[in-house]
Amino acid sequence: RERIESDGCRFMRLDALGAHTVACSSAWGSVGILTRVEQRTTGKGHPCTRWTLSNLRADRPASLHVWLHDQAHRAGLRAERGQVFAVLAPRLIPQARGQTGHWQ
Repeated sequence: RERIESDGCRFMRLDALGAHTVACSSAWGSVGILTRVEQRTTGKGHPCTRWTLSNLRADRPASLHVWLHDQAHRAGLRAERGQVFAVLAPRLIPQARGQTGHWQ
């Protein structure tokens, strides 16, 4: 939490994220455990990775999907499930018709 806030981001628990985060005008960050890694390809044929970060709480489960592109994708290839990651100042990728937006 201190590291996220020292970068000028507002700390948000995964279970507190929701529609109001999309409207948040300030930068925010969160922490989660990597529970799933999926190698994908963008519509333009570029490799990317989709991570699922979880709070691992049975009483209030929450997760965040994060897409890694370019340098972040290459660095993320070494990540392993069970590692803890902080997400700092992500940007929302607009939703396509019939889908939800996601964070990058």
